[in-house]
Amino acid sequence: MLAHIRDSARALDAQALEYCIDMALQAVTSELRDRREFAAAGADFAGGVRLLQ
Repeated sequence: MLAHIRDSARALDAQALEYCIDMALQAVTSELRDRREFAAAGADFAGGVRLLQ
């Protein structure tokens, strides 16, 4: 959805709006990457704890 809004802003030559949407897309992408890395680290930790028991 954000990509569609960004592309529409680009077509209208609305540079400020396009910039804001690009920043929002980057923030969402970063947050999703961080969550995946955190979830993977949690799974690794849980596996290590089971081995110790």
